[in-house]
Amino acid sequence: MWRIAHKKESLWVKWVHSVYLKHQDWWTYQPKKSAGWAWKKLCKIRDDLRLGFEEKGWLQQSYKISETYKWLQGDLPKVEWAAWIWNRYTSPKHAFISWLAIHNRLKTRAKLEKFGVCEDSSCLLCGTAIESRDHLLFYCTYNRKCMTKIARLLGITEAHYNIEATWIHWRRKLTDHVQRKVGLAALTSVVYHLWFARIHVFWHKAVVHPNTLFKGICTETKDRVIQLISCKWTRKHCKLLFRISSTRPN
Repeated sequence: MWRIAHKKESLWVKWVHSVYLKHQDWWTYQPKKSAGWAWKKLCKIRDDLRLGFEEKGWLQQSYKISETYKWLQGDLPKVEWAAWIWNRYTSPKHAFISWLAIHNRLKTRAKLEKFGVCEDSSCLLCGTAIESRDHLLFYCTYNRKCMTKIARLLGITEAHYNIEATWIHWRRKLTDHVQRKVGLAALTSVVYHLWFARIHVFWHKAVVHPNTLFKGICTETKDRVIQLISCKWTRKHCKLLFRISSTRPN
């Protein structure tokens, strides 16, 4: 649309002006009934974005699609957990599962029972409580063992066992910038592996030992972080990574 309004030198823009517009004003032009579907769609999008072009002055400056995207989104509140989940030290698969968890979108047995998919809503890992998101990821005795081991490894005393409170607690305790990112990446790894352990029980009818899960959390966190080591790292940061990679479950 910006190219059409400015009559930019391109074969397609020249074709549009010669076939459709024919010296008419782009912003007031109305397509004929015989015009193609794609051209009508483009004109409709023009009408939707016209206010943005007028308010932001996009015609008087270099046009950026990103500016249009932000304008269409509007003023959205910034969520605090974005710094935890979309941390560059976090593996994408860990971030995705954690994102589902923070939105309470994981298909736990409590949800599946409401959908009529299963009759039993008890936790697959401990069998002592209803399998909700908070129970599965933080209150379950099986999961607390893994969470406590990782927290101890990072020098944190975990006392919340709640997905919203835990990451804030870890962020405050890990004051160093790099250590905070590594710690939050480890937390997303915990969430992912706990969900993986639950899936493993469902399909294989066997519970993964907490020590095995702990080892997998450390290994995948190390494998991701080691790719992002930079010259800004200090000896303290390297020692943390070495501690994660060399730790053996008790």
